[in-house]
Amino acid sequence: SQYAGVEDCGCIAKGDAQLGQVPILYVECKDKNNFDFEGLKSYLTKHLEPYKVPKEILPIERIPRTSTGKLMRKSLQVL
Repeated sequence: SQYAGVEDCGCIAKGDAQLGQVPILYVECKDKNNFDFEGLKSYLTKHLEPYKVPKEILPIERIPRTSTGKLMRKSLQVL
C-alpha cells in the first residue's frame, strides 16, 4: 500500500555510532509544505519491524533513478 501524498521514495543506510547503520528515507512528496512527516513515521512504525523504521525522513525534489528505474543510492548518500 502507498501512503497518501508520497510520489516516490528511496531508503539508504547511514552510519550510526550506537547502532552501526540506520535507515534514512528520502521522500518525494506531492506537496512538501503540507506533508505529514510524523504521520508517515507513525504509519511505518505500525507496518515495519522496529529496526527497519527510518531514523530520519527527509523531503527531496526528485528521487535519483537510473534510466532503467533503479534507485541511485550513491546520489542519495552525498546529500
